Amino acid sequence: MDMDEFDVGAYQLNWEGIANEKNNLAVTRLLAKQLMENPYIVVGTFIKEMSDSDLYALNAKLDTDNEDKYNDLLLMSEMLATAEGCPQCKTVDEWQERANYLATLLTIESLNRKGLVKVYHENMSFHDDMGDKMIVEKLSKMDKENIMGLVKQQLDIEDLIKYNSIDIETTSPFHKLVNLFKDVKAIDSQTQIATQWLCKMYDVQTNTSPQALIDKYTQEVNEVKNRYPLLKSLSYNYDKKAIAEYISLIDQVKGV
Repeated sequence: MDMDEFDVGAYQLNWEGIANEKNNLAVTRLLAKQLMENPYIVVGTFIKEMSDSDLYALNAKLDTDNEDKYNDLLLMSEMLATAEGCPQCKTVDEWQERANYLATLLTIESLNRKGLVKVYHENMSFHDDMGDKMIVEKLSKMDKENIMGLVKQQLDIEDLIKYNSIDIETTSPFHKLVNLFKDVKAIDSQTQIATQWLCKMYDVQTNTSPQALIDKYTQEVNEVKNRYPLLKSLSYNYDKKAIAEYISLIDQVKGV
């Protein structure tokens, strides 16, 4: 949808056409079908009842580089605004503002389902007079698991973890770094985006900012790889015991 060539004052939503367009996401087509049967839907209720798979599909599409990634968002935002009785958009900026608002609601709902925020679905609305209503409340402190999962997602550390073994001394810099992350579950891309959004928008309380931790451990990963340079040259077939001996020899020479 080329918004630069779009005549906002001359459009009319074609529910049947949207419902039958195979290039639209399933959730977009389903919304059009629902509105054909019931023209009034509250956006907060719609988002609350949206399936996890549909929520993921919408957020995943927004995370791509496809030229048409905003098509579903633009259509859904206008359909939902119309269903609430909002007037038709008069400018491209108004249409894009509605789409951005819906994108924010989808991000908030993702955070809500991960237990990171408290959401007030009843206050979600495209009506201007609802703009001052609270729709999301951050939790007092973000869970450490989410923070470390976000950090691990950004690190090039998986190779180091698979080389780990009980034969490596606990005092080794290699062991200390790997042991910190080996049991941490790296979060998926959608959780990563949502967590970063939450930290940025709400200045979430953490002992250290996620970005500071990412910078800190990125440096430590690089230092470990430079300390044990042969690890960079290993193939898929490797001997953990031999690797442990190599790491121990390096530690003896360089000290710990």
